[in-house]
Amino acid sequence: MPSSENLFDSLPASAAISNNLFLETEYYYLEGHIFNDDVLVVVFEPAGGEDPRLNGFRPGWGTDVFRKRRCSVLSIKPKRVNWYVTPDLEAAFLEISCFFSGFRRIVTYGVSMGGFGALCYSDTIGADSAFVFSPQTTLDPAKILDGRFPRATAWDFTTCFGDVKGRFDRLKSAYVFYDINAPLDRLHVRRVRNARLIEIRVPGSGHSSIELTKQCGALTMVVDFIVSGDVDLIAFYKRLRRRKNSRIYQDEIQRQWRRRVDSHRARSTVAE
Repeated sequence: MPSSENLFDSLPASAAISNNLFLETEYYYLEGHIFNDDVLVVVFEPAGGEDPRLNGFRPGWGTDVFRKRRCSVLSIKPKRVNWYVTPDLEAAFLEISCFFSGFRRIVTYGVSMGGFGALCYSDTIGADSAFVFSPQTTLDPAKILDGRFPRATAWDFTTCFGDVKGRFDRLKSAYVFYDINAPLDRLHVRRVRNARLIEIRVPGSGHSSIELTKQCGALTMVVDFIVSGDVDLIAFYKRLRRRKNSRIYQDEIQRQWRRRVDSHRARSTVAE
C-alpha cells in the first residue's frame, strides 16, 4: 500500500480530490467538500421531508451539482425543521470564520426554508451574493401571517435569527427567484426589498419556482451563474419561456385564475 505522501500519485490528472469537513452542533450538521479556495457555495437545506433528521451523513441537498463542477461546497443540514432560528448555527459560523475568510468568493444558496437560511446568515459568513428561491423572510405572526408551514409554529421567530431583514445588508447582490402572483411569496419579498435585492420573476410557478426552473432547463444556468459569478438574466428569461409546456405551470395558472375569479365574485357580492 502506498504511503500517505504518494497515495494520490498514481491517479489520473482528471481525478478530483477534495478535503472533507464535518461539524456537529446541537441542531445542525455542517459538511463540506473543499476542492480549492476559489468559490465556496454554502447550501441550506429546505423544509420538505422528515423531522427530525438525525443522519448527519445524508446527502446534502443541492450539493451534487457543485461537486460535479469541482466547486467547494458546505452543506448546512438541520436536525430539525427549524428555519435555522437557533443560536448554535451562528456560533458555529463565527467559530470557523477564518475558514470562510480563505475563499475568494462565497455564495449562499437555498429554497423556501433554505432560502431563509441563505439570507439570514449571508452577512455572518461574509458572503458576496445569495441565490434563493421562494424564500420566507420571517414566520413571526406579528409580522406576517403565513400559515403554510405548521412545523414552524414550534420555533421562536422573535429573536434576531427569526427575521432576515437587516441580516443580508453587506451582500453585493441577492438574487430572489419567485412568482409575483403567489400572494404570500410576494409579501415575503416585498418586506425586505433593498438596493441589493434583485427580483427574478418565475410566473406560473407558485411556491415551486425552483421545480419549474429545473423543468425548463434553466436551473443548470443558475448553477453556472453561482459558480462563475457571471449572471445573464436575458439568457435565463429566454430559457424560462419553455415553462409553458410544464404541468406545474399549467396547474398553477389555473389556480391563480380561479383565485382571481373567486376574489372578483366576493367583491361583487359585497358591492351588492
